[in-house]
Amino acid sequence: MAWRSSTVAIAFVSILLPPLAAAFELESAEAAFIDEEYRFEMSAVLDAPVQSVEAVLRDYEAYKTLDARILEARIIERSPDQHATVLATTLRACIGPICRNVKRIERVEESPLGLVATTDSNRSDMKFGETRMQLAHADSGRTRVTYQTRLKPDFWIPALIARRMMLTTLEDATIELFQNVEKRAQQP
Repeated sequence: MAWRSSTVAIAFVSILLPPLAAAFELESAEAAFIDEEYRFEMSAVLDAPVQSVEAVLRDYEAYKTLDARILEARIIERSPDQHATVLATTLRACIGPICRNVKRIERVEESPLGLVATTDSNRSDMKFGETRMQLAHADSGRTRVTYQTRLKPDFWIPALIARRMMLTTLEDATIELFQNVEKRAQQP
C-alpha cells in the first residue's frame, strides 16, 4: 500500500511541476588518430535558438570566455564582404603535466548557419588544421550542431600514452566548449 501511495504522490507532483528544460544533448562523439591527424566528430543538440548559437560562435574574440584553454583570440583581418575572418588564437595545450602554448592563424569562412576554419600552416604551430561546423534548427527552438575537426600538430607528441590523452582532451574540451556556447546563447 505504501508503494501505491508514493507512486500516486510522485505522479501528482510531476503534473504540478513544469517540465525540466532540455539541456545539452550529445548525440554522438568520436575521437580518432588517423593518417597522422587527430580527428573529432560530434553531433549535439543545444537548448538555445539557432540564431543565438550562431551569434555566440561568430563572436570570435569572446572564445576565451567559452574555453579556458584559449589564452587569446583576436581578429587580425576581416574581408570587405564580412564573410571571412582571419583569426589569431593562442591555446594552452596540456598532455598530462606537459603544457605548451599553441599558436594558430585560421581563415574562417562564414556561410548561413555554417563555419569552416582552415589553419594557415605557415603561420601556425600546426601542419594542418580544418574545422567544419554546421547548425540546423531542431525541435522546440533548439539547435543541432554538427562539428568535425582534423588537426596535425607541427610539434612532437609521444605516441603511446600522450596520443590517447590528446584525443580525450580534444573530445572533453570540445564538448565543454559547446556546453558553454549553449549557456551563453540562452542569455537574453
